Amino acid sequence: MRDVIVVGAGGGGAVIAKELACRGLDVLLLEAGPRFADPEQDWRHFESDANNPASGYFRFGPADRSRPPWVRELAQSTLFVQLSGVGGTTNHYQGNSPRAAPGVFTDYEGADRNAYDIDHLFPFGYRELLPYYDWVEHTLPVETAPMGLKEEIFFRGAQQLGLPVERTKDITRAAFRPQQNAILQPRGNAGRTSDPHRLVFPRAEGCTFCGHCSQGCFEPLGAPINLKAKRSTSVSYIPMAVTCDRWSPGGRAVTLLADAFATRINTDAQSIARSITWRVGTTGEIITEEPHVIVLTSSTVETPRLWFNSGLPNPNGWVGRGLTDHFVDAITGVMPFDTGSTIWCFGSSLE
Repeated sequence: MRDVIVVGAGGGGAVIAKELACRGLDVLLLEAGPRFADPEQDWRHFESDANNPASGYFRFGPADRSRPPWVRELAQSTLFVQLSGVGGTTNHYQGNSPRAAPGVFTDYEGADRNAYDIDHLFPFGYRELLPYYDWVEHTLPVETAPMGLKEEIFFRGAQQLGLPVERTKDITRAAFRPQQNAILQPRGNAGRTSDPHRLVFPRAEGCTFCGHCSQGCFEPLGAPINLKAKRSTSVSYIPMAVTCDRWSPGGRAVTLLADAFATRINTDAQSIARSITWRVGTTGEIITEEPHVIVLTSSTVETPRLWFNSGLPNPNGWVGRGLTDHFVDAITGVMPFDTGSTIWCFGSSLE
């Protein structure tokens, strides 16, 4: 019997699989979509090629991209920026790596305590979570975003508004700070030229300021998979997970199974999860396996889907609820000086 089966190879599943396998557990990692073998060949800088919900390579659909996407019914005019594939939605996020708000944990005693949903707090303290944040941020790594003239102007404006600089990662007041993200700092020619012939590894390392994070980062060209600039889990935790046996004493390699769509968690008479069933995309074969532990990490949308389709209990009615809209605030204007706006990165943040 396998120790653990993890469902979803995105931002959560890849981390969990790697950490457990490196501690000697036998881990199977299931992913509904494909494994992109070579970002430089699989991905391009064209928005529609990547994010078109019907034909894009970053979409909710099978590994065989010649087949139509899976059905997604939405009750309103909404778009989920979500994909199926190894690395999950981290493949097209912007690398931003904020921490959760301390107010949603049981040990928060700030003046704005009652401003949060105190009926659905995390059942542990924020301080308990901090060592795990530190470990993951060190591993990715999460660093201060590359800074440019645009960021300097942004910070100057925030200061003139009277906002203080926030020098910690735990935000509980209105402030500004250099943003933390999982994008490697530019080195060598990176950030110094737009000549593509000079932005080749190892002459250029880290972020090349190409501006195409959402299309899947394959920069700098020629860099090994673990040194691609944006630290999506497909180029960070996944390579570590499948090689744990080589570099971690006592570790075991994670078994990664792509094109495996989890369809049901099977329970006993006491509603205790006992096994998991998945469908192989290429053949339609149905497989069921019984591990000691099942971990669901297939996103805030897919985990509730699997939960409900499996008939798992929902005693407090909170499964599938609590999703929030992601609003982007923008300030536009014509400045009487150069703002460096042609150099793109996520380097500034208002909290």
